[in-house]
Amino acid sequence: MVKLGTLAFGTFTVATLGSLGGTLSIGIFWWIQKPAFGMRKKHIAPLIIVILLGYILPFTIQPYLIARIGHGFVGMIVSLVPLLTIIVSIPILGIYPRRKQLLGVLGGFICIAFIMADGLERNVSIPLLILALIMPLFYAVSNSFIQKSFKDISSITLSGFCMAISCMATSPMAIMSETITISDSLYPAIIAMVIFSILGRGIGTLLFFRLIMAKGPLFGSMVTYVIPIFVIFWSWVDNEVVTLMQLVAITGVLSMVALVQTDITQKVR
Repeated sequence: MVKLGTLAFGTFTVATLGSLGGTLSIGIFWWIQKPAFGMRKKHIAPLIIVILLGYILPFTIQPYLIARIGHGFVGMIVSLVPLLTIIVSIPILGIYPRRKQLLGVLGGFICIAFIMADGLERNVSIPLLILALIMPLFYAVSNSFIQKSFKDISSITLSGFCMAISCMATSPMAIMSETITISDSLYPAIIAMVIFSILGRGIGTLLFFRLIMAKGPLFGSMVTYVIPIFVIFWSWVDNEVVTLMQLVAITGVLSMVALVQTDITQKVR
């Protein structure tokens, strides 16, 4: 959906439209349930971190990368989130990995290295590869701060508030620096943005927040390992290049998460 959107809209416009639709869809749930706002002064600093690293920056980086290197590669890199979550949970949450988790992290990073090598072979520039690596780190830090600082806040309130602030932050750049491409791609791009904003930015974000608050950032981030499976399918449908190295690397990543998942599931139970 993001790739279709970039055919007619710029990077900041895609980010703004996604946040706008997400805000409206989450707002409907907020209006139905009417949870307490609950925000206090103590939430300001972590809220800034969550909005910046979990919303504004990745929402802008994603369409920028997808327009240049394809959604398949970007989707696979997102599978780094659980591995990075284990690492950032040490300084942020004071949670140290167990042996299985540490082994899964090391094995997963080896598999991700193969994905990065595959990107270099396909002439993806080093700056774009670095930018792609930074994005899952932002998500990992943001997810950890959600677990640490917002246990007493409704997931509907938190996700809707962050989404609204993100929309207001990116909209000035979209209005001042970008134009809409009028072509045959405009109407498919509009439809894609509606679907993406409601399902991806709205309902998807809300459900993900609830999962993080209920089971923690590491357990919640495990869902990102399902993404590469669908990424490969949609890349094939969209005639993007899917290489043998990518398939081998993703298989390895999923094997590592299976190792880590057994330990996490036992702990949650």
